Amino acid sequence: FYISSILSFRTKVSFLINSSFNLFTFISAFLIFLLKLSTQSLGRPWYSFALNFHFPRLYCFKCNL
Repeated sequence: FYISSILSFRTKVSFLINSSFNLFTFISAFLIFLLKLSTQSLGRPWYSFALNFHFPRLYCFKCNL
């Protein structure tokens, strides 16, 4: 009983970690989409260069615009 409860707890923890990671990736993708829309409407503001500097592999403004 004790071992099975530990295993179920570990599976619950891993499920929570996976769901939070999926939520984080979804939120970051949505924020990047909003930033892309705002940059296309406003031109190239300062945070486009910041994003291009910090996340060149995640989001490259030179590739997408």
